[in-house]
Amino acid sequence: MNNFRTNKTNFLIATDVAARGLDVENIELVINYDVPHELEIYVHRIGRTGRAGSKGESYTFITPRKARFSSEIEKFTNSKMFLKQIPSKEDIESKQNFSFIKELKQTVSKNEGNNDDIINQLINDGFTERQILNSLIEGIKPSTNRYNKIDIVETKKNRKQGRSNSNMLTVAVNVGKKERVTPDALLKLLRKEYNIDSRFIGNIKHLQDETKFEISDRDVKKINTNKKVVFKGKRLKFKTTK
Repeated sequence: MNNFRTNKTNFLIATDVAARGLDVENIELVINYDVPHELEIYVHRIGRTGRAGSKGESYTFITPRKARFSSEIEKFTNSKMFLKQIPSKEDIESKQNFSFIKELKQTVSKNEGNNDDIINQLINDGFTERQILNSLIEGIKPSTNRYNKIDIVETKKNRKQGRSNSNMLTVAVNVGKKERVTPDALLKLLRKEYNIDSRFIGNIKHLQDETKFEISDRDVKKINTNKKVVFKGKRLKFKTTK
């Protein structure tokens, strides 16, 4: 933390504890690896950048299941968020090549050396000009990471289409913000007690006394088979609506 504050390091990976207590000027970028469970925490995070009239940017990774959170942020902060797709492997490599070519053009335009004797010798030895160029470029081209192709996450809409025999229902359970229920806690509970995978859970909405979430009618049957589950000392009760 001290190294970041004194500019000895350029990047800081931190929890929300640092988001609330960090006082550092001239932060240009904040990246939210995941959306927080409370809007106030999000404001604390992005509030680290663009302070005192300076400019800054913030990016947030949002999965399709949590897409609704962006509209809640916009209402809470009275600002507009812009959706950007994660760049593909080809996009990243194209951008890197563009930057390299730009630097290469600058180097070539400034070059005043004369190595014709070496070039002629290589050509006399049977190498073509293209072979020579490819070899030299390969030697000075910056090394890059091997990026894997990003699989598109299956959205709730696609999951519905893939399960034509299942209708999505909204289920309300009698625990909410009062019991400090979080999306992760709910998903773990459904997986552990009812063997319901988180991939098949739709939108989750936390209220003061209950939590609502979308689920298929097929998985509702799993919930109804176990009515003795207790969470934080409270027996869970579920009710469903279309």
